[in-house]
Amino acid sequence: RPKNGRNAYDRLKSILSFFFGNKYDEELGKRIFVIEGDITKFDELNISKKEIEDIDTIINSAACVKHFGEYELFEKINVNLVKDLIKFSLKYDKKLIHISTLSVSGNLLEAGQLDQTKIKPNTVFDETSFFINQNLDNVYAYTKYLAEKEVLENISKNNLDAKIMRMGNLTGRTDDGKFQPNVSENAFAN
Repeated sequence: RPKNGRNAYDRLKSILSFFFGNKYDEELGKRIFVIEGDITKFDELNISKKEIEDIDTIINSAACVKHFGEYELFEKINVNLVKDLIKFSLKYDKKLIHISTLSVSGNLLEAGQLDQTKIKPNTVFDETSFFINQNLDNVYAYTKYLAEKEVLENISKNNLDAKIMRMGNLTGRTDDGKFQPNVSENAFAN
């Protein structure tokens, strides 16, 4: 999306450059395509027939990750967008990779305490787990959980070609310590 007077293409190129130098410059427009728009208004995106034909995989890494805030904002980005991407993926037979979070396990440290009293002792949360009575009181974790639920239901009921990837806390690269450019907005890093 455009932001602060910069278009989406330039923003993506800048981010890629930040992390990878010029490694992906030649992929832009050939293998990596930018569709500019506001993801909260998915129906208003102007995606041409040619652009749709060129898409084979949609990677949804968009999320409101602040961990605190108004439910409506989190729902709009973390849940409703996923519903839109599912509809698009089913309509045009596209693979969907949904980036989620290990926070759906309920593994959140809230106010210095981990409240997981409803989970049976010795329960393991792994890639095959979904709901194990974990605490989902955090608005971020809960909306990411609801998004995963949408993806899983559509895999089961509608043969959606999709995968869910749960990320843990993102930190600096091990080889050079490079981390996100807006590190001051990362609650874990702070």
